[in-house]
Amino acid sequence: MNTKIATLAVSMLMTMSTIAQKNEVKAAEKALKKKDYATALTEITKADELISNADEKLKAKYYYIKGMALYAEGSDNSNLDETITTFNKLKEVEKASNVSKYSNEVTLIIDTIIEKITSGARAAYTDGLKTNDIAKLSEAANGFEKVYSLKKSDTLNLYNSAVLNQSAKNYEKSNNQFKKLIELGYTGISTTYTATSTVNDQLIGYNSSSEMMQAVKMELARDPKTTVIESKYNDMVRNIGTNYSKLGENEKALEFVLKAKESFPNDYNLLITEGTIYFNMGDRAKYLATLQEAIELKPNDPQLHYFVGTLIFETGENLDKAQTHLEKAIELKPDYVDAYMNLGAIAMNDVAAIEEEMSQNASNFKKYDEIVKNKRNPTILKAIPFYEKAYELSSDEEQKEGLRKQLNSYFEALNMEKRI
Repeated sequence: MNTKIATLAVSMLMTMSTIAQKNEVKAAEKALKKKDYATALTEITKADELISNADEKLKAKYYYIKGMALYAEGSDNSNLDETITTFNKLKEVEKASNVSKYSNEVTLIIDTIIEKITSGARAAYTDGLKTNDIAKLSEAANGFEKVYSLKKSDTLNLYNSAVLNQSAKNYEKSNNQFKKLIELGYTGISTTYTATSTVNDQLIGYNSSSEMMQAVKMELARDPKTTVIESKYNDMVRNIGTNYSKLGENEKALEFVLKAKESFPNDYNLLITEGTIYFNMGDRAKYLATLQEAIELKPNDPQLHYFVGTLIFETGENLDKAQTHLEKAIELKPDYVDAYMNLGAIAMNDVAAIEEEMSQNASNFKKYDEIVKNKRNPTILKAIPFYEKAYELSSDEEQKEGLRKQLNSYFEALNMEKRI
C-alpha cells in the first residue's frame, strides 16, 4: 500500500512538473511574440532545472525560445556565446528526434552571428594594419578566436588568430594556438576556385571546379583560376620558434625548429629561423653556417650574400671570400648601398695597421712619406669608389651626410682638391 502511495506521489510530482514546464514555456513564448525579450528570457529560465525530463518536442521549443530571447534580433552582443550554444542544443534535439521545425531558422541565425563577428575581426585587422595599432590587431585576433570557438570545424580562424596574436606581440598566446593547430592536424592545405564576373568584373569564389566551369560555360564568368594553397605546417613551426625567441626562450625555439628540420631538412624558412635563433644566442659561427646552407637553397638572394659576406668580414678570417659574397649581392641588387659600404670597409681593412706603422716612424720622415705614398694612399684610393657609389645610391639623408664627411676626409688626406 505504501509503495502504491509513493508511486502515485512521484507520478503526481512529474505531472505537476510537466504542467509547470509548459506554463513557463507558454509564458515565455507569449513574451517572445511581443518581442519582450527580457521577459521571455526570465520566464524560460524558470524551466532550466526541469527541462531535462521534458519530451523532445517541448525541449526543442524551450531551446528555441531561450535562444531567440538571448539573441534579441541581434541587438545584444553580450550573449552571443550562450545564444549559439543554446541553438546548437536545439539542433541536437531535433536531429535525435528526426524533426526539423526550428533547425533551419536557427542555423541561419548562427551563420549571421558568426559573419557579424568575422566582419568585425576583419575590420579591426584592416585598421590595425593601416595604423600599426597593436590593440586593433589584438581585437582582430580575439574576434577570429571567438569565431573558431563558435565553429570548431573552421580551423582557419584559429590560424588567423594565432598569426595576429604574434603581430600583436601576444607571443605566448600565439604559441598556444599554433601548438593546438598542430595537435589538431591542421595543415591549411586547400584549393580555391575563382573567376572574374562578366557582369561587374569582380572576382568570384566557387565551391568546386565544376561550379566554376559551369559559370564560365554560361558566360557568367571568365578567366577561371584554380589555386592550391600549400601546407602551413612549416610556417607554424617557424612562428613557434620566433615566438619563443621573442620571449627570450631560445633553447625551446631551437628545439622546435630542429625537430621540424628532421622532416623538412631543405626548408628555406626553417633554416633562416634557425639562423636567427643562433644569432640571438650569440653563436655567430652557427649563424654563419646556417646562412651558408640557405645560400645553397637560394643562391640568388642578395640579402643572404650580404649577410654572409658581412659576417665573414667581421671574423677577419677570409676577406677574399667576404668580398666575393658582397660583390655577388651587388650583382643581384645593383643598388645595395650597405654592400658597397662594406666593400669600402674591406678595402680600408689594413688602414689601422698602416697608420700604426706611420706613427712608429713619425721621426723618420723619409720612411713615413714612403708608407703614406706606397701603402696608405693606395688603400684609400681603392676604397673611395665604393663609398662614392654608396653616397650616390643612398636615400637616407643622415647616411649620406656621414658618407660625405668620410669621403671629404679621404680627399683631404690625399691632398686632392675634390670635395662633395
